[in-house]
Amino acid sequence: MKRRILPLLLAALLLAASSVPAAGASYSGGVAAETAIEARFDGAAPFSGGLAAVKLDGKWGYIDEKGKTVVPFDYDYAGPFSDGCALAGRVERLPDPYAAPGAEAEDMLVFYLLRDTGEAARLEYRDAAGHEYPVFERAAGFVPGDYAACRFNDGAIVVRGRVFSAQGVEIRPREDALWALAETASGLNFWWLSSAVQWVSLSPLCVDGQVMMELYSDIPGAPGLYFQMDLEGALTRNYAALSSDNALFGSDAGHVNVLYPPVDGLLCAGRSDTAPDGSVRELYGMLDTAGRWVIEPQYTDFRCLSQGVFFSNDLWVVKNAQGRFGAVNRAGSTVIPFDYDALTVFSDGLAAAEKDGAFFYLGVNNVRYDVSLPGGAVGKVTGSHMTDGVALAADAAGHVWFVQAVPVGGVLPALSGQGLAAPEVYLSGGAVSGVSPLMAVKDDAGKYGYVRLAFDLPTPPPFYDIKAGEFYYDAVLWALEQDLVETGSGFFAPSAPSTRAQVVEYLWKAAGSPAPSAGVIPFTDVPAGAPYREAVVWAYEKGITRGNGSTDLFSPEESVTRGQLVTFLHRASDLPAADAPNPFQDVPAGQFYTDAVLWASAKDITRGTTSTTFSPYSNVTNGELVTFLHRWAGTNVQEHTDVQE
Repeated sequence: MKRRILPLLLAALLLAASSVPAAGASYSGGVAAETAIEARFDGAAPFSGGLAAVKLDGKWGYIDEKGKTVVPFDYDYAGPFSDGCALAGRVERLPDPYAAPGAEAEDMLVFYLLRDTGEAARLEYRDAAGHEYPVFERAAGFVPGDYAACRFNDGAIVVRGRVFSAQGVEIRPREDALWALAETASGLNFWWLSSAVQWVSLSPLCVDGQVMMELYSDIPGAPGLYFQMDLEGALTRNYAALSSDNALFGSDAGHVNVLYPPVDGLLCAGRSDTAPDGSVRELYGMLDTAGRWVIEPQYTDFRCLSQGVFFSNDLWVVKNAQGRFGAVNRAGSTVIPFDYDALTVFSDGLAAAEKDGAFFYLGVNNVRYDVSLPGGAVGKVTGSHMTDGVALAADAAGHVWFVQAVPVGGVLPALSGQGLAAPEVYLSGGAVSGVSPLMAVKDDAGKYGYVRLAFDLPTPPPFYDIKAGEFYYDAVLWALEQDLVETGSGFFAPSAPSTRAQVVEYLWKAAGSPAPSAGVIPFTDVPAGAPYREAVVWAYEKGITRGNGSTDLFSPEESVTRGQLVTFLHRASDLPAADAPNPFQDVPAGQFYTDAVLWASAKDITRGTTSTTFSPYSNVTNGELVTFLHRWAGTNVQEHTDVQE
């Protein structure tokens, strides 16, 4: 059986705090800490990639987990390490290349690409005319933002919209890529593309070694084009070559002005909109790679683990036009209602939430979990999200507590017996690769060091939201033993509607997850790369599904009805005949599900919603789905109806 195992160590945290957490009275778990690196620094950041940025005598450098200096203290800005590289900056006095000739030099923060060996390469780029410039920010008013190492396979990085190799060399579109763009984009020519335009990455973090780019020019009337390249500058996706009636480059072209690299076949996109008060705002939605809107642009903001990774626990946290947060699934259906003032991404099945001045954690099943802190209410849920089963919350006095992800008695209990006096807490897990069990703390003299944390965490239940005695309880445990369902989020959501994709996935897994023979289906709404595609192909080849009222649509995210479910099971059993009377008044002869319902009733797979009704057009919940499957497998002997009474 697949079970989520919580690790014993928390991801690295930055605490602008005082005391070290002590192992004391615990509630359902404990925390222990020991000094790992003595407090001697003026500033400290979380460990990432095995290194941490620390400040000494006004300059930043990097140390390893033993406290040894790896990168000298030469920098005025130091970002996190990932894939062996990091972004750092030095203040240098330079003339602004964009200022008028003769302008005075200014203090500029010039960026360098660091390697974990201590080597540094100054980042420079060429403009369309061939002039070379350093990549810089004005030092005055500089606020660290999205400058972090990209998680490319070879450690490339995106700074100010430009892509650089691990050696600090700018990666530009190859000549053949420009020719391809010129050939497919109406009205463009290669010489214009190669001389008069700029290439700008649309994502500070990139996905799977791919960079989403926009090609644009200051020439009036010149179009902006999207394309995708790899780290060699080769064209891997030409969005300009899509058909003229798609959402990107048809009549809608001027509206799509924000585009992120595709993840699982979807692209987050934004287009301008005029708000009721006349102001211009950005609305976000999701496109497929053919340029069709899967989720219409309607959200004014969204949350993601990192730029370019949007769905966490299969939910996309978004903000609607009324300023309320909720979450939708990949089909755009609302899963978490838009009831919240603030909501982080979901991780370990939970998200930090705020509503009406109260702070708490929210489960993927929209169940509220308050945080149980000794002697006081929660003043604020802090940190970005759950990481490895542990998060943080602050009490009304501003003391920060470690919180576990396993609910006890309907609440999330504190782990440690002593709160930390900490005004700010940052969770590093999920934002960068290479987490560490070391936490930065400040001593009474104002110096920073690191302590090593260890947690005694309880083993979580397979699901937090199923209870013994419910009609579906035994069926859920059976489904777990059969590996039909997984415990990744920690929530089963028994009352949530099941989808058509879920049904064929469960049937496919019950059959041993066989590989389809041909891999060809007529359904246009089951894209390549969809997690359920192989199951749908298998079900189509076996005659289990023939589409949803159309030969080219399967409707994978549509809720499955009770009539559809027993029809799937009937076909999966090779359409056996049923010589039995019809006990249900709402199952007339001649319907697509009639024979299946009579067979399922005779086999005791269904017992109806009442003794005389089957409710063929009612949606099936997750609890009902596994109950049907459990009975279909012939292992359930409990006597009750199909639904919760």
